Amino acid sequence: MTWRAIYAWRYILVELDIRQPPGGVARSEAEALVEANKIGYPVMVRPSFVLGGRGLHSSTFQLKHSHF
Repeated sequence: MTWRAIYAWRYILVELDIRQPPGGVARSEAEALVEANKIGYPVMVRPSFVLGGRGLHSSTFQLKHSHF
């Protein structure tokens, strides 16, 4: 799924008044940390190249992200 598809999906949800938890898209570790700080911890971290929940991790604070 591309970032364009993600934003298109968010637009549809807003138009239909369907609530969704905050989220973000990052292309680097630095961008991921910025997005996580905007959202607030804990966050769920998932690589874009996996299907389902494989590779999904939760993080309660910034230091845990450094190994992804």
